[in-house]
Amino acid sequence: MIASVLSTILFALSHGVVVEGNVVLLFQFILFGGISAIIFNLSNNIFYCITYHASYNLLIMILATIL
Repeated sequence: MIASVLSTILFALSHGVVVEGNVVLLFQFILFGGISAIIFNLSNNIFYCITYHASYNLLIMILATIL
């Protein structure tokens, strides 16, 4: 549990360069890191977290292209 919280905080802070004071983005990264921690805790497989991250990035790139 402590490792999951620490992992979530580190994930959000490592993406802090992008946030630049935007609280919505910070919350988004905290939520994303938390979901990744839950996925790992349930599956015990980092590949699912990597797939989740890649899928999310692909979705964001597609939406950015369309919008």
